[in-house]
Amino acid sequence: MLSKTTLLKEYVCYFEADSESTQLMKEIVRFNQNNLNNELTNLWNHSQLYAFLYQINLEFVNKVEIATFNLSQDQLADFIIDYIYENYDEKILVQDIADEFNVSRSYLYKICMKRFEKTPKEILLDLRLGSSKQLLLYTDLLIKEIADQVGFSNPLYFSKVFKAAYGYSPSEYRQLKEEQLYY
Repeated sequence: MLSKTTLLKEYVCYFEADSESTQLMKEIVRFNQNNLNNELTNLWNHSQLYAFLYQINLEFVNKVEIATFNLSQDQLADFIIDYIYENYDEKILVQDIADEFNVSRSYLYKICMKRFEKTPKEILLDLRLGSSKQLLLYTDLLIKEIADQVGFSNPLYFSKVFKAAYGYSPSEYRQLKEEQLYY
């Protein structure tokens, strides 16, 4: 959890007096001044420590900067695929991925083709379309809501890409019985 915060890069943390993290820390100190060290107290301390770590992760959230020059192509590819899986629904573009890892689009393409045999755009589309299929089959969300949830900015573009990939529009796909799709 700490690696996802700025705490490892900074020696001093500053909390606003009214921040949630400050309040949690004060509560932990007050509680421990008035209670004996027993199993119940330890359990409470552990729960509050997790709450505190969660809160500082929210307050000190920072992009993990990866020194790409120290990584092999395979290691970088692993970071890239993790990033794509975590963010595909956020309307990221291939350029956003390249920017995140401080590499050119062509180098990103080369890494993805070598490791995954797919372009970054294909990886994004596969994830988005796969998620949209599940949402179409198992939810009552509108097509435009599904498009938005899986990272498409334009519902019409989503429908066009979906039909090109599966041969059905999203609404046609939804109407088909699951048995017809997976024979």
